[in-house]
Amino acid sequence: MTDILADHITPAQQAQIDQCSRMLTDGANPQDMRDLGFSQAAIDAAINAAGEKQ
Repeated sequence: MTDILADHITPAQQAQIDQCSRMLTDGANPQDMRDLGFSQAAIDAAINAAGEKQ
């Protein structure tokens, strides 16, 4: 992550982002992740990270 908030992410938040990233790779969509209780911020961060890799 390259934004200024990256320095302020807790280990728990990073774990959510990492899990969302793995779920995206496996074909999940944001609604699936919301249904499982992931925060919108973690979902957005995972989507943004995936976009940076492309």
